[in-house]
Amino acid sequence: MAIARHSRSALNCAAAFLSRNAQNLLKGLLVRDVEKRLGHGPEGSKAVMGHPFFSCINWDKLQKREIPSPFKPSTQGLNSVENFDKMWTEQSPTDSPAGTPTNLESMFHGYSYCTPHMLANYKQRSPSQ
Repeated sequence: MAIARHSRSALNCAAAFLSRNAQNLLKGLLVRDVEKRLGHGPEGSKAVMGHPFFSCINWDKLQKREIPSPFKPSTQGLNSVENFDKMWTEQSPTDSPAGTPTNLESMFHGYSYCTPHMLANYKQRSPSQ
């Protein structure tokens, strides 16, 4: 309840500088009833992609990575962290509170679960006998 009130009040404050299409998109995404929410149902993400807010986007070109990024952060290398806040990069690393398994070989002994889509992909790639 409090989150919904906060979302509505934040949206009302933002309404002053958001376009009507942006406001409509946000309202559609923030509908509490999942059945009525933008992007739910058989159309799924296509309903979101088809929203007027995104009318200037060529989704095919975007998916093919034919649209250049409007912003490219400068980096000094693969491991550079200059674009992250120092609050995060200056923290001391800590180990996970979970213990490290002592016998990794037997950790998954007898484990046989495989998701159905992985099995389907495996069967498609296997050479016919």
